[in-house]
Amino acid sequence: MMRNLPFSCSRNVAALSKVHRLNKPGHDLVYAIEDPAERRRKIVFLTPKGKRVAESLLAILED
Repeated sequence: MMRNLPFSCSRNVAALSKVHRLNKPGHDLVYAIEDPAERRRKIVFLTPKGKRVAESLLAILED
């Protein structure tokens, strides 16, 4: 079983966000907001582009 360590999760979210680490362009598939109940935690959502990619992947899997 693979474990996602907190730093690897945050790096992956950064890579999928609009701006990657070190201000490099990201993929703009997700955005994260601070969890109001736990400031150390982020809540991650799909962007419109991310939703389109997810729908395309689901369509491929359903075929």
